[in-house]
Amino acid sequence: MTDAIGPSTLTIDQVVANSSTPADTTSSTKKSNDIDKDMFLKLLVAQLKYQDPTNPADPNQFLGQTAQFTTVEKLTQLAESSAQSALATKMTTASSMIGRDISYAGAGGLETKGLVQTAHINDSGDIVLALSDGGEVNLSAVKSISQHTNA
Repeated sequence: MTDAIGPSTLTIDQVVANSSTPADTTSSTKKSNDIDKDMFLKLLVAQLKYQDPTNPADPNQFLGQTAQFTTVEKLTQLAESSAQSALATKMTTASSMIGRDISYAGAGGLETKGLVQTAHINDSGDIVLALSDGGEVNLSAVKSISQHTNA
């Protein structure tokens, strides 16, 4: 249904299609379904552009939508910051194991021991301990830590 102003309702896809220009390029790593600040602003502008002038939208709705978006954005930033802090804490823990003996569940679930030489973060974001015998162990698999003895 359309009137002299434009369509009475728009879908997100219609807003995106109508507001995209050749100069409007986004990162190719972004999913097309992701909603970000730009998408929110495009939706807000489209909502204002196509509202019925005889029945304008309630300003409190816009304020509420903006507050909700800001809350979600801040929670996302907090989650990312928390994940980075957790990774830094795990890396600090792993670095404190360098030069120490650890025990972990090895092949077949048998307790295995090794001397930690280095610690690093692998491609999947896990902390990995490299052992003097050439093996590697995930930090989460460590069962105990002890002082290294040359015995």
